[in-house]
Amino acid sequence: MKSPETLEEFETFIRVKGEAALTEEMRARRDELVAGKLRSDDQGRKAERASVSGVELSTDMLIVETKHTRDGHDLFVVKLGERVERSEFDKLTAATKRLGGYYSRYNRDGAVPGFQFKTREAAEKLPAVGRGETVGTAEAQAERVAVTESSAAEKLRNLAIRTQEAGESQLNRDRLTNTPKRALQASSAQEEARKDIALAKTMLSLADAIGSGSATHLDQLTDKAQVMMFEKVITDAKYREVAKTSNGYAQQQSRKGEAATLATIEYVEYPKFSAHASELSRLIDGTKQKPGLMRIAAKLKPYLEKAERSGDNVTIPDELARAIVVKLGRDDGLLPGWWPEAQDRRKSLERMGLTTPEQFRAAWREFLQFRQERDRADKATELERALVGKKVGVDYFPTPKSLCARLVEMANLRPGMRVLEPSAGNGNIADALRAAGYEPDVIEISHQLRAVLEAKQYRVIGWDFLEFTDTVDAIVMNPPFSGGCDIKHVRHAYSLLAEGGRLVAIVGEGAFYRSDAQANAFRDWLDEVGAEVEKLLEGTFTDRTLLQTTGANARVVAISR
Repeated sequence: MKSPETLEEFETFIRVKGEAALTEEMRARRDELVAGKLRSDDQGRKAERASVSGVELSTDMLIVETKHTRDGHDLFVVKLGERVERSEFDKLTAATKRLGGYYSRYNRDGAVPGFQFKTREAAEKLPAVGRGETVGTAEAQAERVAVTESSAAEKLRNLAIRTQEAGESQLNRDRLTNTPKRALQASSAQEEARKDIALAKTMLSLADAIGSGSATHLDQLTDKAQVMMFEKVITDAKYREVAKTSNGYAQQQSRKGEAATLATIEYVEYPKFSAHASELSRLIDGTKQKPGLMRIAAKLKPYLEKAERSGDNVTIPDELARAIVVKLGRDDGLLPGWWPEAQDRRKSLERMGLTTPEQFRAAWREFLQFRQERDRADKATELERALVGKKVGVDYFPTPKSLCARLVEMANLRPGMRVLEPSAGNGNIADALRAAGYEPDVIEISHQLRAVLEAKQYRVIGWDFLEFTDTVDAIVMNPPFSGGCDIKHVRHAYSLLAEGGRLVAIVGEGAFYRSDAQANAFRDWLDEVGAEVEKLLEGTFTDRTLLQTTGANARVVAISR
């Protein structure tokens, strides 16, 4: 048999060739068949219970059509012609609940007391019960299921919205990143925020599917903890997949963040209670000394012997292992470390109606359809934070964002102008230019800072600004200060300006008080070209939100050609 299609054919295939011979497609097909049969059997049992036995009253029952006095919807009230025995009344009340109704004594504001139903069809079944007839409750059960699913979907949706709002708030929060520790903390916090946002989007997708009735295996999923459990299962399975299919540690590292696929299902483990011989030996020795646990110790001995013979982990039957967890308590040091978590996962799955490995895998595949991958961290931001505390570039001290905006404003830019930021660093000035609607060319000598600029998708057109000779319309810059570099860069920048061009530059305070020939000539030149000079506040570059800070003071020089 090459391709089994029915459960019977699968049983024959596994009996002959073994379960390991199943392909990925075969296993998925079998899981769906098993899960479908279990679901059908469960529905059959519910249908058998979906009937209400008759009571045989000695009085008639009357149906009164009215409106709900508060909500305004139609209401059909069944009233007794005469009082009945308490036992009979209790049976009628129970029958009413199973038929989807309820009893109310409320008689104010025009309300009619009695057995209340939302539909005439449901109300008409209660008098039949009172005549001793057995009636079905399938419709009422279906209505209750629909109401329950709708309520669960709405609860999940509300949880998702709150989770997403909290995640986005954390992601967009301003954080200090001016030390290696702070940069690491900021990246870690934002990664957690992205994880929460992805979780929220997954929850919203699931809520929509459950609400619309399109969720097959996850229709009983109701809370965030269950979604997080599936996420943990996926994370663990993907880790095992990468470890198993990678050629060495380096390749494993390069595959970090790789998305889970249907192939990952082969590495998903149904929560089970397994243990090594040493763990079983410790558990047996500990339990046989405790009152009421000697029998459990005796039941574990055959599994200890099996583990000792094989040298591998052995699986303990669910009933025995779960009884041990309950009796010892989840925090007891005698338990194998995985057992309490396995117990929690099994309980969570059972609340969703998933009680077998086949149902679990089918639900996992369905979950993967709705799962939203987290957004990746911004590459440029991560590259910037990796530079914190390191010496990079030449006199690399970023420009505060507020000052960048001021420099762009002073540049008097016009549409169509070619704009340059030399010595661009991590691109703070370029970012301000882009925000104003201008896409600048940039130059940067540090390969580490060039990587940041390229990650931000700027056009890096050179390494050494002093070797650049093209004509441009505007230059906005914060050059290195030491050794008179700022003076050299400003004068070179001016030489590149087209007629009508504009230069805005930050210049170190030393250029305005030093008495050497270079500084004197520079000040004379500023006067000749009619430069505008504005002194910056002391401590401008000590802003702790910057990647690097300095106590150097400076001025802004603006020149039109």
